[in-house]
Amino acid sequence: MLRADVELGGTDQKFNLLVGRQLQESYGQEPQVVITLPILEGLDGVQKMSKSLGNYIGITDAPDDMFGKIMSLSDDMMWRYFELLSTRSLAEIEAWRASVVEGVNPGTSSSSWPWSWWDAFTPGLRPAGAGGIHRALPAGRDSRIHRGN
Repeated sequence: MLRADVELGGTDQKFNLLVGRQLQESYGQEPQVVITLPILEGLDGVQKMSKSLGNYIGITDAPDDMFGKIMSLSDDMMWRYFELLSTRSLAEIEAWRASVVEGVNPGTSSSSWPWSWWDAFTPGLRPAGAGGIHRALPAGRDSRIHRGN
């Protein structure tokens, strides 16, 4: 049996995580701490993100593919992704949301919002189709992506 102090899982796995605590006790172990996180909905905006459902953004997807998938999110789903993936504070996200409610077109900032969490997954990479946001490429570099400093 695996000995663990902490187990991390999605809210959909709460039952399984709690049963794991009981199993540990039955084997004379101290029960693990269970930490659950919200489930991120997939690109369909309904079901949880899943490769088997085809509604996912793969961490090994090409940067241009990732960017296209991110930009295909609905405006409502964009806020959910911000809340769960961004390093921005909830107060800042709420301020952005309020500005949209007041009439600011979310499309005017749509080319910059993905970068608030993009770098956590693909440090230094920018898709070539990102509207000129990516850095100029040094000679001899792959024209699709650039790993900048």
